[in-house]
Amino acid sequence: MTKALWSTLCACVLSVVQAQAQDYIVNIETWPVQRFLTEVEYGRTSKSRVADYVDGAPYRLDQPNPLRLPLPWGMSEGITVTFADNENYADAREMAVESGQTEVIVYNLVPQHTYYYKMEDALGQVVAEGQVQTRGQVRMIYAPSIYNARDMGGWRTDDGLRVKYGKLYRGSELNRVNTATDEDLKLFRQLGVEAELDIRSEEERSAIADADHSAFGFSAADDTYLSTQYFGCYSYHLIGSSYIAGYKAALDFVIKSLKAGRPVYCHCIHGADRTGLLAIFIEGVLGVSYDQITKDYELTSMSQVGERIKTRYYDAIINYMSRFPGQTLQERMAYYLRVRVGLTADDIAYLRSALLEDPNQRPSDSGVATGMEQIVMVGSGRAACGAAYSLSGRRCDVKRGLKIVRGRKYVVR
Repeated sequence: MTKALWSTLCACVLSVVQAQAQDYIVNIETWPVQRFLTEVEYGRTSKSRVADYVDGAPYRLDQPNPLRLPLPWGMSEGITVTFADNENYADAREMAVESGQTEVIVYNLVPQHTYYYKMEDALGQVVAEGQVQTRGQVRMIYAPSIYNARDMGGWRTDDGLRVKYGKLYRGSELNRVNTATDEDLKLFRQLGVEAELDIRSEEERSAIADADHSAFGFSAADDTYLSTQYFGCYSYHLIGSSYIAGYKAALDFVIKSLKAGRPVYCHCIHGADRTGLLAIFIEGVLGVSYDQITKDYELTSMSQVGERIKTRYYDAIINYMSRFPGQTLQERMAYYLRVRVGLTADDIAYLRSALLEDPNQRPSDSGVATGMEQIVMVGSGRAACGAAYSLSGRRCDVKRGLKIVRGRKYVVR
């Protein structure tokens, strides 16, 4: 075969690959997590249901589903994949593909977000590209050496707002009984973590040689690391002056870190009970619904640190808050944090402004408000290639994936 003919055939193959760009939809929640979040609705008198979704599981459920991007058929040598959360590919990730690889696996995506990818050959020619639309609510973090790790974003408030992703993270300890690998610590730094809140006791930290105790290398001297002496998770701890001082120090650190633009990794040993109380404080004062706060508390059961059900400590803490003035859990939590713990009204207002967003007003990557979402049914035959119809019969030209038409978001199945 002559060199000219070979070049022509290669060009034809590449043009076919380019013409077959593919969009994807992926739900990053594991199936048990999806079922737990959608099938259970907690009220104040509800019994715990999380065991129904955890018991008998043969593997850890506290890790997310990945995105699996298939490579063009027969191509892996010299392929580079570029992945970004914007169509301009600013601050994009580049992933080299090894020979024989058939897919690229991407973890730790943000739910309900649009990503962009392209695949280039050794000559820099784009051989595949498209969009990825993520689904789900809870952003569990894939970091195998760290248990119970998740973003604290995604939870919904009673007034329809949502806690922002990428601001606060929670999980297990990093450098004592459970030791994080350098790779997983690097992963959290890549996620943007720039501060560590350590609410283990001094006794629990005493076995660590590093005087600052931060596995990330953060320092108390530059306000990127804080360890608290007391942070009890029992309801009677809520009235102890030493524990209240620990709550105040921890929340002040969170506020200071957020004001400095530093996302925080919060942990005790397992990221379960004490870290769970910290989450109750923050989510409660933000106005996250009782159902959502309870689910976040019980999601720890998806990890291998043991079941955490609402009747263990959670119900007693919520019942204690009932003695304070207010019509809602948010009002009673705000009263406790102001009058007993010592946060100011400005502190509480700042937490709401820094951590909440309106999901219905969040602009898309094209700048179009996408508050309305409508399922689209794809036609059969030739129509499946480019024509789809909404449930009301309206026709729109779209591939499977996502399309914005006059401000309305169409999700194509």
